Amino acid sequence: MMSDDPKSGSVWKHHSGRLYTVLFMTNIDEDDPTYPRTVVYVGANGKLWSGPLNDWYRRMELVTGRSFGL
Repeated sequence: MMSDDPKSGSVWKHHSGRLYTVLFMTNIDEDDPTYPRTVVYVGANGKLWSGPLNDWYRRMELVTGRSFGL
């Protein structure tokens, strides 16, 4: 994991205003563009999501390093 990757348990706000907690990163040891580094996260409603790390910082803003009750 790289130092600037979103950390497990950190809370982020999507540009829509919804909050999400990062669960973990995938493909962290993969250099193949077929398998991009991916953030897996959960919303306050319990729905799971994942998205490529290269889009993460365009859509999300760090709120806190602590989760909201997971």
